[in-house]
Amino acid sequence: MRSRSISESTFGNSRFYRANRADFDFSHKFPGKLSATAGLGWGVDTYGNSVTTGGATATRRDDTYTVRLGTGYGLSDNMSLKAGYQYDQRFSIFSGQFNYRRTLLTAGLSATF
Repeated sequence: MRSRSISESTFGNSRFYRANRADFDFSHKFPGKLSATAGLGWGVDTYGNSVTTGGATATRRDDTYTVRLGTGYGLSDNMSLKAGYQYDQRFSIFSGQFNYRRTLLTAGLSATF
């Protein structure tokens, strides 16, 4: 899936930023009650104006990479247990301030009616 949006910015004197994102998700249902998912994502945020931060003047650009893994186990036709892992890493042109890494672990019970 591909998306593009323009959002309001709170960074410096930039009034907005453009967010471009591409995500690829794969899922597989194994025989029985087990299922698995995997996904990759890539995003680029570009800001509208040049800004001076930390002695450097540039137009800010952030690249974000995402990896997702998940599994599910069907308890019945309308209920399942789910677990997931997601890792995000952002690389910014202003690396000292805006780079980050994030690990997200999820677990849940899903019910459909």
